[in-house]
Amino acid sequence: MQKFMNHCLALLALCVAQVPAWAQYPDRPVRILVGAAAGGPTDIVARVLGDSLGKGLGKPVLVENRAGAGGNIASQAVATSAADGYMLLMGSFSNAVNPAMMAVGYDARRDLMPVSQITRVPLLVVTGKGAPFATLGELVAEARKRPGAFNIASGGIGSSSHMAAELFKRMAGVEMTVVHYKGGAPALQDVLADRVQLMFDNPQTSLPHVKAGGLKLLAVSTAARLRELPNTPTVAEGAGFTGFEVISWHGIFARSGTPPEVVGRLTREIAAATSGKDLRDRFAQMEIDPVGSTPDEFGRFFAREMDVWARIVKEANIKPE
Repeated sequence: MQKFMNHCLALLALCVAQVPAWAQYPDRPVRILVGAAAGGPTDIVARVLGDSLGKGLGKPVLVENRAGAGGNIASQAVATSAADGYMLLMGSFSNAVNPAMMAVGYDARRDLMPVSQITRVPLLVVTGKGAPFATLGELVAEARKRPGAFNIASGGIGSSSHMAAELFKRMAGVEMTVVHYKGGAPALQDVLADRVQLMFDNPQTSLPHVKAGGLKLLAVSTAARLRELPNTPTVAEGAGFTGFEVISWHGIFARSGTPPEVVGRLTREIAAATSGKDLRDRFAQMEIDPVGSTPDEFGRFFAREMDVWARIVKEANIKPE
């Protein structure tokens, strides 16, 4: 009898040992690395997602801030981590720009696996209330007459506000100086004070000033008008050219080679989280649109972003600070 029991236990142990690790995923907390300090937009998006995602996965989702090197410290940590889905990256716009602008220590296309795009954040084109033009078309016409007379504020080299400004200059055929600040807040302050004439800014920081009358809203950076701002033209409409679109975004990446079953589980739970009322309400308070795309959709989007910004970085000879 004892031999029989021992045999059964041995078979049971063998069966358990043969169950692939992904079948039990997750059996411990999952970490989301953020390449920025606590309290910023990327950190907030990660924490809001983590709250909802943890409920779906049945395990805690912990947010870990590893700020520095333009987000590359966190990105490299995930790019060189175990391919098991327990360390994820909350990537952002900078992940598409940095590889073209600096040595990042990893291959973004090879080492990071797109899991799902989390947010889509349009940019608003704003100017101070004292600006001598009422539309983007008027600014473009004046800038063409007076090369170098106008400035564009940037929240930092390689930021979405910077890259949008560089793309705009090229497509509009205008010569304008991009003035870099250490963050979007001081940049916006100089636009409010009419010291700088234009900025591509996030709606959560600029829209309150637009509503209060401190800023003029000239255009939106998306390909189509925003449902929330139906009377505001796109950059393409306002400036008289086609094909302009710039959005800020966040997305979850895993280490390349992560089992497809783990990626599938994450994708399903992220889709459930981003379609849930709690997350959508919290994002709406920040003027952020949730996405929840598939790995293929996010992968194609990320590849396009890398291609577009690599070209702009090269053409404008952009170097890191």
